[in-house]
Amino acid sequence: MAKAIIQQQVDYLEVFRKSLIGVPMTFVAQEVPDAFMICDGSLVLFEDWPEFKEAYDAGKFTGMVLDTADSSQVGKFVKNGDTGLYLPDLTGLFVQSSATETAGAYVAPGLPNLYGYINTVIAWNSTEASGVFTHTYRNDNIGSPSGTQMGAHSYAFNASNYNAIYSDAVNTVQPPTVKYVMAMYLGKPAEVA
Repeated sequence: MAKAIIQQQVDYLEVFRKSLIGVPMTFVAQEVPDAFMICDGSLVLFEDWPEFKEAYDAGKFTGMVLDTADSSQVGKFVKNGDTGLYLPDLTGLFVQSSATETAGAYVAPGLPNLYGYINTVIAWNSTEASGVFTHTYRNDNIGSPSGTQMGAHSYAFNASNYNAIYSDAVNTVQPPTVKYVMAMYLGKPAEVA
């Protein structure tokens, strides 16, 4: 009975170990354990990593493999003919959680467009502002020499009026970041005779 339970646990651990093949993981040091390779676009040869090839042949990386390099899909594997795969090059990239089939898709950097306008008709003291611009008018009820009322128009530019991504609380396009080494588990290496 005890042997059966131990074998069941060993079998479970083996299934779990194999499920980690091809999964990027974070490490706190530049040196990664054996059977891992840093996700920097390096080539993984199938002959050196038979379990990695087994996972590939079983369709584990479906939707994650390109025939040729594509700069808009840098998070994916790239085929090296039938001999292996180049790992995704994750160097310097943020990894974003995804619950869709778009795993490995590249998201280009950018900021939202800023938009606004100011429409002024001075004769009627009428001004309209929108988007990133705000307008205030102060009527001082001071008569001008021509008898019309005079006041002051103030215009302000504030990007957060247009999109909340802009804020006085942040001064960078990038969120606060911690750097780790991203490496992928390749399974057991081929045995050397």
